[in-house]
Amino acid sequence: MCFVFHVNLKTMSVYVCVLVALTGCSLWQGPTTREIDELRASVQSQDVGQIVRNIYESREFRPVWVARGKRLPRLEQFFRLVDDTSHGLHPETFGVDTLRQQNSDLIQFDIKVTSTLARYAAAVARKDAPVEQVLKDSIASDSIADLANKLAPVHTDYARLRAALANASAEDRTKIELNMDRWRKVPDDLGERHIRVNVPAFELAVHDGAEIPLTMKVVVGTNDNKTPLFSSEMKYVVFSPYWNIPESILIKETLPRIQKDPDYAIRQNLEVVRVSGKRVEVIDPNNIDWDSVDESDIQLRQKPGNGNSLGLVKFIFPNRYNVYLHDTPADNLFDKLTRNFSHGCVRVEKPQELAEFVLRDQPEWTPERIQTAMHAGEEKHVALKEPLPVHIFYFTAWVDDAGALHLEKDIYGYDSQEKK
Repeated sequence: MCFVFHVNLKTMSVYVCVLVALTGCSLWQGPTTREIDELRASVQSQDVGQIVRNIYESREFRPVWVARGKRLPRLEQFFRLVDDTSHGLHPETFGVDTLRQQNSDLIQFDIKVTSTLARYAAAVARKDAPVEQVLKDSIASDSIADLANKLAPVHTDYARLRAALANASAEDRTKIELNMDRWRKVPDDLGERHIRVNVPAFELAVHDGAEIPLTMKVVVGTNDNKTPLFSSEMKYVVFSPYWNIPESILIKETLPRIQKDPDYAIRQNLEVVRVSGKRVEVIDPNNIDWDSVDESDIQLRQKPGNGNSLGLVKFIFPNRYNVYLHDTPADNLFDKLTRNFSHGCVRVEKPQELAEFVLRDQPEWTPERIQTAMHAGEEKHVALKEPLPVHIFYFTAWVDDAGALHLEKDIYGYDSQEKK
C-alpha cells in the first residue's frame, strides 16, 4: 500500500525514493519521448489502416500496450478478450499465439496488437456499431475486456444463440457461429412493428414490440430461383390482383405452353396486353400468331380470381428484385416439410390474417371488407398509413422462447459456402 506525504519540493525526490524502497510501490511511468517518436514514425510510414492510425493520433502517438521498454498490464485484458470464444470467434483467426511469443521490437509489437484489436472489433461488431469510438473509449478507460459486449448485436436472438453456443457440440457450434455472424449484418433497429421471413425455416413471423401475434408457413424460391435476402418497407396491399407474368417466365414457360396448346391462354385466364405509355390495350389471344410472336411486343397477365397464381391478395414492399408476399391457390404446398417451390416471391399461408394485421390502423378495413375485396375479382390497391418494415433472412440456427435450439436444412447451400 502506498502512502501520500506532503513534502518540500526541494526534497521531494528523496522522499519518493524512500517511499518506494520502504513500501515496494512501483510508480507507473509513461512512455519515453523516444518511444512516442518511434511510434509516430512507424504509424505514418506503414499501411496500418485508418482506424488504427486514428487511435494513435487521438493518443498523440503514445503506445497502447508498452511503455519504457515493458509491456503494460492492460495487455492481459486484450488476450483475455481475444481468447474468449463465447461470441463465436476464435483466437487463432487473429494470430494471438504469434503475438504472445513476440519479445523484440516493442513498438512494432504495439502496432500489431492494436491492429489485431481493430480486426477483432470489426469481426465481432454489429452492422451499426461505432467501432472506432468504442475502441478509443475502451483503451482510454482500460475496459478492453468488455469491448465485445459493447459491439456485438443487441438482438435477443443473438443473445440466445450465444447462450446455446456454450453447450453445443462441435458440429452444432459451427452452424451457430455462422448464424451469429449473420446477426452482425442485421441493423440494430428492425422496426417496432415488422415482418420477418426466415427462408430456410419456411416461416413468416409478425413482430409487434415484444409480441409475435401472428406466424405462418411460407413457400420460398427454388434453388434455381432463390428468394433474395434483403430488407424493405411494405407500402401497399393489392386485393384481387392481376399477375403480370415476368419476362423470364413468359419466355421460358408460358409462351412455349401456348405455342403447343393455343387454348392454354384461355384456360389460364390470361390476357394479352400491349402497353404504350399509360395506355393498355387488351388483345384477343385468338388474334395472335403465337408461332411468330415477338415477346418484346406483348405482355401477358392473368386475370384476378381464385385461379390466379398470386391468389387473392399481394403485399408490396418495393425492391429491385420485384419480390413480394402473396396468397396462392396451391394451398397443398403448405403441407410439405420442405417448401422451396416458387420463382422467388414468398407465398403466405394466412393471407387474410396478414392483411388484417397490416391494415389494423385503418379501421374501415374490417375483416369482412377485406374478405369481400379479396373475392371481388377487381384489382384494388390500398396504401398503408405507415410503411411496415419487411426483413427476409436466412437463419439455419435459432433459439425459441423456451431456449430450445432449432437447426434448419441449408436449402440454398449458404452455410457450406460461408464455412470455406
